[in-house]
Amino acid sequence: GRKNMTEWNVNPKDNVNGLKFGMDRELVRERLGAPVKEFKKSKYSKNTTDDYGGFHVFYDAENNFEAVEIFEGTVSVEGTVLFPGTLQNILDYDESFEREDDGCTSVKLEIGVYAPDNCTESILIGCEGYY
Repeated sequence: GRKNMTEWNVNPKDNVNGLKFGMDRELVRERLGAPVKEFKKSKYSKNTTDDYGGFHVFYDAENNFEAVEIFEGTVSVEGTVLFPGTLQNILDYDESFEREDDGCTSVKLEIGVYAPDNCTESILIGCEGYY
């Protein structure tokens, strides 16, 4: 059955809950179970995204795990909870986060946060070179 991923531990640019960036889609699905559905995030997407409800898993053109976007649960980066929370928490966590209209991004950590009303709605963790 599908694992309910509610606690996420992130080692930036390396792994999320032990799922290593660069892993093959088949291996990721062995760990997580089958996705609810597959979809194209946009017409420019190089590949389909696996939708697990509370999170989306992204793959590059070679079907290698390149990012995960998380909408529910708790996300800790190196032991600090960054999600859920406020945009300010994230900006305070690491000076590499840069403010944008609807959130912030850290190229150093390869983490992007969607927070349209200053409250985090989703957090995306990517592989080296994602942003």
